[in-house]
Amino acid sequence: MKWSSCSTPRLSSISALPVIGLQKDLMITAKELFERDYNAFLHFSVAALYFLAVSLVVFFLFGLVYQRLMRHLPAAPRMRFRPKWILLSP
Repeated sequence: MKWSSCSTPRLSSISALPVIGLQKDLMITAKELFERDYNAFLHFSVAALYFLAVSLVVFFLFGLVYQRLMRHLPAAPRMRFRPKWILLSP
């Protein structure tokens, strides 16, 4: 990875997301691979699955942090569903 002559890395913007140096957005990488062999289902589906997996891991980790931070609070009462059947006598 090449850096410019200054000590701080140059920030550039690709698809409205700030990236450092030669990093690329996931969809731009999938687009470049698609332009090589025109196999849209392979590259974009892999990018989507990668994004989904990373998102699920992030949500899971933040859920664990949330549970850890909220453990001192009393537990909320559970919602119970008790249907009241309306019996109409003929």
